[in-house]
Amino acid sequence: MAPPGTSQHLSMLALDVSEFENADVRRILADHGWFQTVASDLPHFTYLGVKESELPGLGLKKVSNAGRDFGFRIFDRYFPE
Repeated sequence: MAPPGTSQHLSMLALDVSEFENADVRRILADHGWFQTVASDLPHFTYLGVKESELPGLGLKKVSNAGRDFGFRIFDRYFPE
């Protein structure tokens, strides 16, 4: 949880999506630069504004959570290469 006043939600760079398990929803969001970036908060999507192929260059990598593989949709800064 972010300290008061520092949440990406306040600056509209993040949103929570109730349909986060729907592959079509994740694909549409990714097509527009929104990605799941916190493996422990699956509904959370962060606006990165880049193509999926550019994410590794930003230090983000594909991860799995609780044995569930989310393909290229989950990236987390807290999992260093």
